[in-house]
Amino acid sequence: MYNNIDLVSGDVSIIYFKREEKLNTLTLDMVNDIKNAMEEVKDTARCVIIEGKRNFSAGADIKQFRDLNPIDAYSFHRKLNELAFYFRDYNVPVISVLNGYVLGGGLELSLSTDIRVCSKNAQLGQPEINIGVNAGAGGNVILPHVIGRNRALYMILTGEKIDAQTAYNFGLVDIISDDPHNEALRIASMIAKNL
Repeated sequence: MYNNIDLVSGDVSIIYFKREEKLNTLTLDMVNDIKNAMEEVKDTARCVIIEGKRNFSAGADIKQFRDLNPIDAYSFHRKLNELAFYFRDYNVPVISVLNGYVLGGGLELSLSTDIRVCSKNAQLGQPEINIGVNAGAGGNVILPHVIGRNRALYMILTGEKIDAQTAYNFGLVDIISDDPHNEALRIASMIAKNL
């Protein structure tokens, strides 16, 4: 039914990003698929998990912008920003499982989830400054609220990737796990029983 994601529906619904060959970089179609899947389960799920199998998301698919006119490029950024707000306003908790690359728009989406479970191998960052663009999903606004002004400035102004332990120390992730998928399932199952 969806081209860019797989959806497992239930009390705990799981959205798997499936553009692994592209590091789960975000396109307009993928953003629409995520939103539509969340709409599909909003009346039945008690918790939603979003994740990639090897990478969460390395951010926006920069290659798509070569083929987009300015109006479509603006539409992509607007839709990505709307998806981040949608996560924050969703009617049940959203858990993100962060593994591999969690960069740019991928990090911004995770910032809008309620609980972030991180693998030890994750690399997180806001690298937009390295390519001369602004964070398209409000990361420059959200990040300081999550980890504080100075740490956010460090990440935004250097574009440097940080490891899972640093992200945990910063307060950017809630849990580090050897098995983040199963840890997220454990947490989501507890939430589903309580709602």
